[in-house]
Amino acid sequence: NTYKSCGDELPLPVIAPSNGKKVAIVGAGPAGLSAAYYLAKKGYGVKVLEALPIAGGMLAVGIPDYRLPKDAMNKEIARIEKMGVEIRTGVKVGLDVTLEELQKSYDSVLIAVGAHGEDLTGVIPGVTFLRDVNLGRAGGFHGKKVVIVGGGNVAIDAARSALRMGAAEVNVAYRRTEAEMPAYAEEVAHAKEEGIKFTFLAGPSKIAGNGKVEKFYYDPMKLGEVDASGRRKPVKSGEAAVAIDADYVIVAVGQAVEASFMPAVKDVEKGVSEKAGVFVAGDCATGPASVIKAIAAGRDTAATIDQYLGGD
Repeated sequence: NTYKSCGDELPLPVIAPSNGKKVAIVGAGPAGLSAAYYLAKKGYGVKVLEALPIAGGMLAVGIPDYRLPKDAMNKEIARIEKMGVEIRTGVKVGLDVTLEELQKSYDSVLIAVGAHGEDLTGVIPGVTFLRDVNLGRAGGFHGKKVVIVGGGNVAIDAARSALRMGAAEVNVAYRRTEAEMPAYAEEVAHAKEEGIKFTFLAGPSKIAGNGKVEKFYYDPMKLGEVDASGRRKPVKSGEAAVAIDADYVIVAVGQAVEASFMPAVKDVEKGVSEKAGVFVAGDCATGPASVIKAIAAGRDTAATIDQYLGGD
């Protein structure tokens, strides 16, 4: 063990003198922390904002102790802090501080919020479900009630696949009306012919159950003002949440990324977003992937940010 041979005093990497430029990183998971490490090495002032009360992201909350001892992770994080990186936990971007405020205070912002899934058995990301169907790995739907959240082609593909896998009841919950659905109209028509139910103006509220999914709750919505997408924005109608019985909930609303502030991604490899000076890295850009991929993305995007800010 490298740490044992040096005590906690594993030598820090050579750090370039301060270049006077500041980078804010949203998310202290493997992608955000890796980017922080490489940017600090190059002389940037780095501040990491993490919504959870602890740093580490899925390393801390998604991987059991026997697979990743937490003391090893915490020593790595402490080492990044010793390099001058400031990590602030319990800060929710979009709530406690806006992306615009960060853009004003920092030369660049990196969004590395990850894609935390639900912890209940029976909640499945739509893309994962379709991949498993294609690989012949999905099963267990026979006689089950399935709710699909979303209104795009992935949602409809998932609904029709679940039906073919023996689901007794399939219900697609979408937060706008049928007219706003991004899915192809003929796909929706086929789904209806096959007996798939549709619940419109249904904003996902929560998934409840004891260890596994039992009910899916939605907030009744109404359409408000037109938003940036050119469609009327769904807003809560104020009526009480409605429950639908479910054994499985397939979430097909893009990745399960809780970041309404996240701009669209232009180049996943380099981590470039459509907003100048705002970059993205890790699962929030690619969808759920491995820890090592998130670390690699953090490093690659740190290089992109360095180039953007005039580095080599």
